[in-house]
Parts: sequence; structure tokens; C-alpha cells
Amino acid sequence: MATTQVDRICKLAIRKHFTNFEANFPINRRIALGDYGIMEDGYFTVRGNIYQNYSGFVPMQVRSSEPAPLRFDSANRATFRAVAKGETIGAGVIVNNVGIHVSMNSENNFCLVASGVVFREIINIGTIGQQLLAMYKTGHWEKKYYLVSKLYDCGSALIVVSAASDCSFVVDAGASITQLNLADAQLSLQIGNEHAVGFTTKQDNAQFAMGLCRIYDSIFIKPTLFKGMSSEDVAMLLDKSKSGNEVFGEVTPSFYEQLENLA
Repeated sequence: MATTQVDRICKLAIRKHFTNFEANFPINRRIALGDYGIMEDGYFTVRGNIYQNYSGFVPMQVRSSEPAPLRFDSANRATFRAVAKGETIGAGVIVNNVGIHVSMNSENNFCLVASGVVFREIINIGTIGQQLLAMYKTGHWEKKYYLVSKLYDCGSALIVVSAASDCSFVVDAGASITQLNLADAQLSLQIGNEHAVGFTTKQDNAQFAMGLCRIYDSIFIKPTLFKGMSSEDVAMLLDKSKSGNEVFGEVTPSFYEQLENLA
């Protein structure tokens, strides 16, 4: 399966499942709250962190959720079934360890299973945004910068993309595990007993989705206003304030998908 195809499948699936979030893919990239950067070829590229590269920001206030399990597929048609060590699945296939048997009945279906998922967000982002607006107006911040304000972290993440409509695999919890608990951040996941798998990647301490904020002109807040415009005109509108009424706020994926489609 081509890398560009895998990238698109994974990014779109994560964007769809986590509304108003951008995919952090590949999932082995480390991102921190307060990181800022630009979108390059559909990827978020970190340029720095506001607390490391600048001074004077109010202390970051962060809210974190309790660790939780996560499993979903992009087609919403996969079946997830807990299996025990030594259990027989399919045509006499014996499962090596405790885990989850996953069956997907469509090609290019994306599946993510993660353990110990924690959602973290900056809760005083409004105050920080006002400071960034002040920096922008004095020429010390660029409008093209995106700021990471929310993150999904996990203990371990396994991503699988199906190569055919009869794809199946086992999310293997390991030989030392006797009872599966996906909320456990210490649980490391592996893939086993796979069939018709087109792509797979596994990462411990992974980050798969992030919420982004940026400065933009309030009169251009709706991405539908970009429809039909050339990429040059869009770039001009984003780089040059026509209204003088800049705002700082959350960016939805549709906002920069418009730019990707126009480029």
C-alpha cells in the first residue's frame, strides 16, 4: 500500500472520529501543549514552543482526563471480540495471548486500538490567545502559526488499514497479561494472527490527535468563504488583514482542508 494513500486514509479517519482535531501522523512524532508551527503539505510542522522560545506568557493551566480505552474503525462496521489465550479463531488458528479479535469487511478501512488514552487541554487558552494577538500586532508572531491547545496521548496505539474485505487480526496484549484492560496506560499492544492487512504501525507513548488554534480575520472565519477562490487569493487573505479585527480561536480541519484542496 502506497505511503501517500496510507497517510490520507489515516489522517481522514482521525479527523472524522475526533471532530475539530487534526491527526498527528505518523503517531511517533512527539508534540507538546504550547507547541506552535505551520501546515506544510497537509502536515503540522513544529517550529517551537511558546514557553521555550518566548517570555512573558501566563502559566499554562492544563486539564487532563482519566486514562480510558479507545477502539474504532473508519467504516463503523468492524467487529471487536475479546479472546482468551489458546482460543481458536477462524480455520483452526490458535490465539497466542489475551487480546481482541478484529474483523473488517471492507478494503482500506482504518482501525485504531489504543490503551490508556488521556485527553489534555489548555483551559486558559483565551488569555494566551490575547497575548499572541498582542505579539502579532507588534510583529512578533506570524498569522500562519498554529498553536497546539489540545492533545490525545495514550500508553500504546495500534493502527491497521485493511487490504481486502476479509481483513482480520488480533490485538495482542502480551504473554504476561491474563486479563485485558485497555484503560491501563502500561499495556503495550502488538498485532498478531493477521490476515489481509495492508498497513500496520504500533507505537508506545503515542499521540494521534491534536487541537489547533490560530489567528485569523473574523470576517473570514467560515471555511465556505474560501470556496472557488484561487490558492493565491486565499494566501493573500490569510496573510494580510483586511478588517483589522483579528481573532484567536480553534481551527477546524475543514478550514485548512480548503487550503489543501485549492493548492
